[in-house]
Parts: sequence; structure tokens; C-alpha cells
Amino acid sequence: MAGNAIFLADISVNRGMLKLTGEFNGHLFSEPQERFVRYLLTFSGLVAFSMVELEASGDFGVSSFDEVLNSAWIREISEEVELGVIDSGKLRHYFVQTYDDVFNVVCSAYELRIEPAAPSNS
Repeated sequence: MAGNAIFLADISVNRGMLKLTGEFNGHLFSEPQERFVRYLLTFSGLVAFSMVELEASGDFGVSSFDEVLNSAWIREISEEVELGVIDSGKLRHYFVQTYDDVFNVVCSAYELRIEPAAPSNS
């Protein structure tokens, strides 16, 4: 299951922003690492998001982080919001599957920061 690659430690939601923090399982990287790697994933220009427990969602992506192309959710939002308030052409729909939870996020941008590797003591 792809969700085993991302562990979620904390969620923060502020007006227009969603932040997920936790660790990536380095053993599952395309170039495996013998450690967990801390991350901060920030979605800005947040318009909507949902969070569902993994087992209850039944929604499994191709990978743990995907962009949902031709999103029905973005089309629905665009139809419900007054023109000019949100530029739906700039909206993106992202799917994030963690070890325990599934997120669907509609926003204008995201940024992923990872903690640099600790220096070797050799």
C-alpha cells in the first residue's frame, strides 16, 4: 500500500493554508535510505480539503502523492463560486495518502520542504 511511505505527525489549518508535517519512510524511496526523513508539506491558496481515515476512504492513489487531473471537484467549486473570486484556472487538486489518512486538497500551490540529512560522524 503506497500510504506506508508517509507518516503524519501534525496538521495545521489557517485561513488559506494547510500544513502537514511528519516523516517519509526512507526505506521506500526509489533510492532507499536507512532513515526516516522529516517533511513539511504546505498547501497555499487553500479552497477546500477533506481528510478521511485511510481504511474508511476506500480511495487509493497510484502513489502517495498525486495531482488529480480533470478534477470534478474543481469543476464543482468553479460552478458554485462567483466569477472573479477564485481563478479556477489556477486551482489544482492533490491527493495525499499517509499511513493513516487520505487528504484531497484543492489549492493554488504547494511547497514540500524536507529536512537535510544529518552530517555523518565518520
